[in-house]
Amino acid sequence: MKIQKILEQPEDKSLEFKKEIPKNRQNLLKTVVAFANGFGDYIYIGVNDDRTVAGIKEEPFDLEEKLSSIIYDLILSIPNVFFKLPLRLRSVMIIGVIQPLAGYFCFVPPCPMNILTQGLGFSASRLGIGLI
Repeated sequence: MKIQKILEQPEDKSLEFKKEIPKNRQNLLKTVVAFANGFGDYIYIGVNDDRTVAGIKEEPFDLEEKLSSIIYDLILSIPNVFFKLPLRLRSVMIIGVIQPLAGYFCFVPPCPMNILTQGLGFSASRLGIGLI
């Protein structure tokens, strides 16, 4: 789908627009986790709520590295994500979240302890937590 058509779509459980990376990183992480636990899809960084393109302020590779760090450091059972810049609109960064075949995702620290006991590929030792 062309970028102009995408910008005409409403936000929903598989499409999100963000002007910039929120200062409160939990907002971004909640969206990535929700997409990973749902059907996946895209988050567009550099787009205002009214769908005008604000553009990303950072160098694309620096932004990609920052986003990778946020996602991979704070989400358990790392989701499948990719980053891209549309050819026609290089001032927008797209985070693609791919639906997993199995498992659930959560971000730390608010991840419930019972998730750790469900055998989803991560352990309490990774968090520095002892289970009783």
